[in-house]
Amino acid sequence: MNSLKDLNLSFNSHLTSLPKSISNLINLKKLSLESCSSLRILTLTPRHLPLSLEELNLSNSSCLQGIKSYSSSSEDIIPNLRVINISGIQLQWISFKNYSSLENIILQSNANLQFLDLSGTKITKFPLEGICKPHLNGLTRLDLLGVKHIYSVHWNDIDWLPLEVYWDECGDGSIEHMQIPLSKWRKEGSGGVFLSLTSANILQTLSPSSQLWETCLSRFLVYICPCADRGKGKAAHPQKKLSQYKNINTRLNPCPPCHERCLEIEGGNLFRRGIAVLSHTNFLYLHDSTFKLFSNLGLENMNALTECRIERCHEIEVIFDVPITKINQPLLTCLEKLQISNLMKLTYMCTSEQTLNKGSFSSLKHLQLEYCARVVKIFSSGVFLENLKVLDIKFCARLEEIFSGEHEQGSFPQLQTLFLSELPSLKHIVRDVPLLSLEKAQIKGCLKLRTLPISSSRGRAMVDTTIVIKGESEWWEQLEWKDNNMKHQICFIPWKPFKYPRGS
Repeated sequence: MNSLKDLNLSFNSHLTSLPKSISNLINLKKLSLESCSSLRILTLTPRHLPLSLEELNLSNSSCLQGIKSYSSSSEDIIPNLRVINISGIQLQWISFKNYSSLENIILQSNANLQFLDLSGTKITKFPLEGICKPHLNGLTRLDLLGVKHIYSVHWNDIDWLPLEVYWDECGDGSIEHMQIPLSKWRKEGSGGVFLSLTSANILQTLSPSSQLWETCLSRFLVYICPCADRGKGKAAHPQKKLSQYKNINTRLNPCPPCHERCLEIEGGNLFRRGIAVLSHTNFLYLHDSTFKLFSNLGLENMNALTECRIERCHEIEVIFDVPITKINQPLLTCLEKLQISNLMKLTYMCTSEQTLNKGSFSSLKHLQLEYCARVVKIFSSGVFLENLKVLDIKFCARLEEIFSGEHEQGSFPQLQTLFLSELPSLKHIVRDVPLLSLEKAQIKGCLKLRTLPISSSRGRAMVDTTIVIKGESEWWEQLEWKDNNMKHQICFIPWKPFKYPRGS
C-alpha cells in the first residue's frame, strides 16, 4: 500500500470521514472523493492526509460541512498540494491560505460560497475567469494576498466580480490607512466592487470598452499602493494644528459628495499611461507618491473625472503640463473640484505651449491650493475658467500671481468666493480683468496685494453689487483703487486679532 499513488473513493455514499490510516500512504499523489454524499468534514493536515498528496477532488460532495485547514504554520498544511476541485460544494467559507504549491483551484456550482481565501498560493490564473455568475452567485469576498504568479488577467473571460477583492502582495489585507474609507463609500451608495491592489499592472488588459464597466464595475473603489508605501497617508496634516484657520477649513471642507467611481493611489512612482480605470474614474485621490509629472497618468484619459485631490506628492513640479502634441482635445471637461495640498516642489499648476482648447476645465467650480511653498504662479494665460465659483489659496509663501499673463474680459465670470490666507509674496490676483460676480472675500497675510480686481462697472445695479470683504485693517488701508467709488460699495469686516488660548 505504501506504493499507492492514485486512490479513487468517488461515489461512496457511506463514507462519512477519512480513516486516519490514509496519512500513511506516503506516495499517494491523487485522491478523489467526488460525490461522496455522506462526507461531512475533511481535515487538511499532515495528520489526516499524506504529505505527498498533489491532487484532491472533492467535487459534488454535497453534504460536506467544512474543510478544516490550519494555515498559520507551514507544518500544518499539505505542502505539495497543487490542484483541488471543489465544484458543487455548498460551503460558505473556504480557505487555502498559505498553500504555497497550490496552482489550480476548480470552481463550479458553488452558489453558497461567500468567502474564498487563496492568499499565499501559487495560482497562475484569476479564479473567476470563465465562470458565470450563477455558479458563484453568493461570493462577496475574494482574498489573493501575496499571490505573485498571476501576471495578467483575461478580463474578456470574466462576467462579474465579488464585492471585495484583496489582491496585493503585502499579505495583511489591512485598509485602515486608506484615505477614502470603504465603510463610508459603502453607505453612500448601493453595491459596487472594491479592489485593493499593489500595482495597476493587473488592470492593463482591461479595456475601456469592457462590458464590466456597465455591469459589476458600474460602481467601484480601486485602491492601489505598493507594500513599502502603505500607511504613509496617515501622517498628521499640518493645517489641522492651526486652530485660527479652523473656521475656514470647516467651511471649505464639508463631507465629500458621493462618488460612484473612485480611484485612490498611495505611494509609488510608476503608473502606466492609458489604464482603463482612469477613463471611468469620477474621483481621483493621489497622495504620498513620488510622481514627477501628474500629466504622465494621461490627462486625455480623465474626462470622466469630477473631483481630484493631490496631497504630499513632493516630487511634482507641475500638475498639468500640456505639450503642444497633446492639446487636440479639451482636457478635464468634467472636473468640478480640484484640491492640491503639500506639494513641496510644485512651481506651476498648469503650463501649456499654447492656449488650451476651449472647453478645458470648463466645469471647474472649486479650486483649493495649500501648503505649496515653491509655487509662483497657478494658471498662465489661455485658461478660461468660465464656471469657477470658489478659489481658496493659503500658505504658499512664494506665490506672486494667481492668474498670470493677459486674460480676456469675462475670463472668470462666475467667481463668487475668494479665500486668500498667508500669501506674503502675492502681488496680483489677475491683471486688468474684473471679477464680475465676486460676492465675498477673506484675505489675510497678503500685505503685498495692493489692488483688487473689482470695478464699479459690474453690469448690475448698485444695490446688487455690495461685496463683503474680511481682512486686516492695515492691509485694507493700504489698498490702491483705480475706481474710488468702488470702495464705498464694499462692506469691509476687520479680521479680529488671533488670541492664543489661556494656558497654551
